Amino acid sequence: IPTSDPFLSDGNTWYANQWGSDVVLALLYNYTSWHGAAGLIFLTFIFTYFVVMAFGCKKLTSNVSLSIIACLLAFKVGQIHFLIRPVAMSFFLFASVYLLITHCAKLWEEYQEVPKSYLIIIPLLFVIWTNLHPFFLLGLILVALWPASLFVSNLLRIETVDFKSKRFLVPLGIFVSCCLATIINP
Repeated sequence: IPTSDPFLSDGNTWYANQWGSDVVLALLYNYTSWHGAAGLIFLTFIFTYFVVMAFGCKKLTSNVSLSIIACLLAFKVGQIHFLIRPVAMSFFLFASVYLLITHCAKLWEEYQEVPKSYLIIIPLLFVIWTNLHPFFLLGLILVALWPASLFVSNLLRIETVDFKSKRFLVPLGIFVSCCLATIINP
C-alpha cells in the first residue's frame, strides 16, 4: 500500500481516498485491459443519465419528454468527465442519493412514512461512496439540505416544525447516519 506519491505531491504523506475505485479499475484492467475499464465507465454514465436520472425525472415531473430533454442536457454537460477515472462512480451515487432524498422529502411533505429500507440504503450508499471517491462530501451536503431547509423555514416562520418530533428527527437522523457511514473508510 503506497504511503507517498512522487508524482502528485511534494513528498508529503499521501492518502488513498479513492482506493475502492482504484481497485475496481485495476482489476478490470488486469482481466480485460482498457476495454473493460472503458466499458465500466461507459455503462456507469449511460446507467446514471438514462436509467437513474430519467426514472427520477419522470417520477418528479410525470412528463416523459421533459425527462428525456433534461437527461440529454445533463448528459451533454457531464460529457467532459467521460474519462476512465474514479469520479465517474460519483455521478451514479450522487444521482441515486438525490433521487432517494427527494423521494423521502416528497413522502415527508405528504405526511407519509419514509420506507425503513431507505434508512438503511442511503447510509450504505455513503459507505460505498466514501471508499470510491471524495465527492461523497457533495452527497452529504445534498442530504443536509433537507433538515437545514426545515430549520430555516422554522426560523422564517414559513412552517413550524417541532425539533423533537419525528417530522424533524427522520431527516436529521438520515443525515447523521450518512455522516457516520463515511467514517467506515480504512
